Order: sequence, then structure tokens, then C-alpha cells
Amino acid sequence: RKLPALSSLPCSFDSEGVKALGALFSAGKCNDSIRIIRLTFDTRRDAFEWEGGMETDLDPLLCGIAESEKGTLALRGIDLSGGVIGKEGMSALAVIMGCGKVPDLCMVTVSDCCINNEGLRTFAEAFRSRQSSKLVSLDLERNLIGL
Repeated sequence: RKLPALSSLPCSFDSEGVKALGALFSAGKCNDSIRIIRLTFDTRRDAFEWEGGMETDLDPLLCGIAESEKGTLALRGIDLSGGVIGKEGMSALAVIMGCGKVPDLCMVTVSDCCINNEGLRTFAEAFRSRQSSKLVSLDLERNLIGL
């Protein structure tokens, strides 16, 4: 079964839901008409209690999109604000942006996602080795990035 036809996916998931959504993308079971994925999470870290205090890990979703055989051709924007993106997720994001499977992706918002210097470095290295991207906006506000 495929995910129903949607033009945007504005939702909130816990870690298990994110894993399941990533698996749907990886298996090619998400509809090609999804233009925006907006999974925003409560950015008040002290009040954010998922799974005993663990923030939602978004790496499985990003890896699922990157691993998709056919890609997500209509996808234009991803907003994952407030979740957690690690090194693996940042590498997958670079693949998504430069692999040609998501050719029209122009807006990525990953603000307040606990991205650190190592994750940003991984993203930059992977992104640099990919084809050109149509990226217009990359929002990295409120992360753990230092100079």
C-alpha cells in the first residue's frame, strides 16, 4: 500500500513513527505528489518529553528518503525543526539534495535539530561531492554549530 496522495505532510511523530515513515520512503511507498514534509517538534527542550526524555531522532527518515530507489520527484521542501539530526542524517540530507532523486528540493529547514560541528562537516563533505542542487534556502538556526 502507498501513503495516500498528499501535497504536504504536516505532522508530528515520535521516533517509532519517524522510523516507519522512513521505511515507507525507502520502499517507494510514498506518493509522488508530496511537495512538503513538515515535521516540526516542540523546541522547548526542557518541556520536550518523548520516550522518557529522548528527542525524536530524524536520521531514519532522512536515510529512508536517501535510500529510495525512485526518489520523491515532487518534493520541494523539508522542515524538520526541533527534532534531532545526527551525523548519519546529515550525510543522508546531502545525498537527498544532490542525488537527482529529489531534483526540485529548494528549501530545507533544520533549525534547532542538535546539529553539531561534526554533523555539519559530514554534510558539507557529502554535499560537495554531489551534483548541483536547486537549493535556495538552508536554515540551520539554533543548532550546536561553533566557529
